[in-house]
Amino acid sequence: HLKALAAGLAKQGKTLADYLRDTGRTEAEVRDHWATMLQFQRYVDGQATDAALRQYHAANKDFFDRATVRVSHVVVRVGATAPPAERAAAHQKLAAVRDEVRAGRLGFADAAKKYSMCPTAPTGGDVGWIARRDTIVDEAFARAAFALPVGAVSDPTDTEFGVHLLLVTERKAGTPTPYEACAELVRDCFADDVRQSLTAGLRERAEVRVLVP
Repeated sequence: HLKALAAGLAKQGKTLADYLRDTGRTEAEVRDHWATMLQFQRYVDGQATDAALRQYHAANKDFFDRATVRVSHVVVRVGATAPPAERAAAHQKLAAVRDEVRAGRLGFADAAKKYSMCPTAPTGGDVGWIARRDTIVDEAFARAAFALPVGAVSDPTDTEFGVHLLLVTERKAGTPTPYEACAELVRDCFADDVRQSLTAGLRERAEVRVLVP
């Protein structure tokens, strides 16, 4: 693989030494990186059976069909490092707001104007249209939004930015896309999810080793 890298660099008029200097890596570090990438690729290849990929496609239909939803929210800001009691208090506050909205005693837009800690509060918490894997919102936010039917108010939902109530006001189903039409994209997304899962698992175990004597 170093030979392949060197050949690719040669086409750009560069050498491996140039690459190492520009990236601040040693040849050993590059070799380790390639070894890690190959191990990951072998692991993904073992996981990415036809059945697993088709199941993944079905489970993520909203994304592959490019469905969108229009969502409003009420958010109580809670920092990622805030004490658990602060997040629990936000949950309790928004659960009470949710109950008021579901009972019809408070409109969702009015709740956003009164309680939301977001620049969208004056417009009733309207975030606008989002896609299933949208970079403008947290993954937990998008996942919760797409799980809601139009007109339903979510339970308090955690993201790294705080605790939210969500309301989906409109939904566009997108275009039905069979697995065969997007198989390569399905595999790429599946690999990304596997990578994130592995990384999260390694990080969690590392924290346990640090925290537990």
